[in-house]
Amino acid sequence: MAIEREEFRLILENLETAIHIVDRGMKIIYANKYWETFSRGHIKREDMIGKSLFEVFPFLRSLGRDKEYKRVLETGESLVTEETTEVYGETIHTRTKKIPIKGATGRVEYIVTAVEDITEDVKLKETLNKRLAELSTVLEIDRMLIAQPDVSKVIELATARVHELLNADRTVFSSLDETKGIIKPVAAEGPYKKEVRAMALKLGNGFTGKVIAKGKGEILNDAHLSDVAMQVPGTPVEPESLLCVPLIFENKTLGALTVSRMGEGKHFAPDDLAFCEIIAAQIAIALQNARLHGQLKELVEQRTKELQEAYKNLKRLEEERREYISRLIADVTPTLNIVKECVSTLLVDEAAKKQPDRLLTLMKTKLDNLINIMNKMMKAREYG
Repeated sequence: MAIEREEFRLILENLETAIHIVDRGMKIIYANKYWETFSRGHIKREDMIGKSLFEVFPFLRSLGRDKEYKRVLETGESLVTEETTEVYGETIHTRTKKIPIKGATGRVEYIVTAVEDITEDVKLKETLNKRLAELSTVLEIDRMLIAQPDVSKVIELATARVHELLNADRTVFSSLDETKGIIKPVAAEGPYKKEVRAMALKLGNGFTGKVIAKGKGEILNDAHLSDVAMQVPGTPVEPESLLCVPLIFENKTLGALTVSRMGEGKHFAPDDLAFCEIIAAQIAIALQNARLHGQLKELVEQRTKELQEAYKNLKRLEEERREYISRLIADVTPTLNIVKECVSTLLVDEAAKKQPDRLLTLMKTKLDNLINIMNKMMKAREYG
C-alpha cells in the first residue's frame, strides 16, 4: 500500500490534524499520533488500530456518521462536514474530511478521515458576530436618541436588545430618585415582569443598590450563594449570576442596568460588563436629557403663568387708569362751565361789571380746583 511508504508516514505523523484510515469494513488500519493531543489524552493510537471505528467512537452512529461513510463508499466522492460534539465532557467544534482511496478496479477500498479541531475559530467567529451585534445595538440606540423624544421607548428598546444579546433570563433598567433614595425599575424583560417592576430598593440595599452606591459596575456569579443579592418577592429561588452597571452622567448616578442568568456556574465575563457599560452610558445621557427637558418645560410653564398673571394685572391697572381719568374729566367739565359762565357774565352783565369781586373770587376758587385736577391728571399720565 502507498501508506506504507516512509515519506508519507512522516507527513501524516507531523500534521496537527487527527487522521485515521479505515477499510471497507470500517476497521481502523492507521491512526497518527495527533489523536492523543486531539482527544486531550483520552485516546492513544495503538488502542485504535485494528478496532472498528464505531467501537472506538460509539457515539458516531447516534450522530449519523455511519451513513456518511456509506455515502463515500458508494459514490467515491469526498465529503466535508462541520460538527459540534460533546467529547469527554468538553464541547468541541470540528471540520471533518472523508477522502476515498480507490483500488485498481475503481472501487473505494479505504477512507482517509482528517478531523481538524476548529473550536477556537468557531469561538472567534461567534465573538466577532456578537461584537457586530453589540455595535449594531449601540448604533440603533444612538439613532433612537436622536430621532425619538420619548426616552421610555429608548429604554424599552435597550432592555430588549441587551436581554437578547446577552441571552439573559432577566434584564432590568432602574431609575434612582436621589431625594428619596429609592431605586425603582422602569423597564424589564423576562418572566415575572410584574413582580420585578413592583420591587423598589433603598439606595445601598441589594446588589443593584450597592452598585449604584459605589458607582462602579460589577459581576456577581453564583449570586444565590451571596448575602448581597436580594430575592424578588413572588419569584422562585434559583441559582443565578448577576451583572450590574450604574447609569452615570457627569459623575451623577441616575440608575442602573441589571442582567441575570439562571443556573449554576459563572455566566458573565468582563466583555459582557464592558458592553453593558456602553449601553448604560447611552441611557444615562437619554435620562439626563429627559430630566433637563422636563425641568426646562416646567420653567417655561412657570414663566408663562407669571407672564399671564402680569398681563392680567396690567390690564386691570389700565382699566382703573381709564376709569380714574374719566372721573377727573367728569370733575373738570363742570368747573370749566362755571368759569365760562362767569366770564360771559362779566362781559355782558352791567351790574357784574360794576362789582366783579364776587365773580372773580368764584372764578379763582374754580380755577384752583381745575389746577388741582389737572395736576392729578398729569400724575396719572406719568404713572400710566
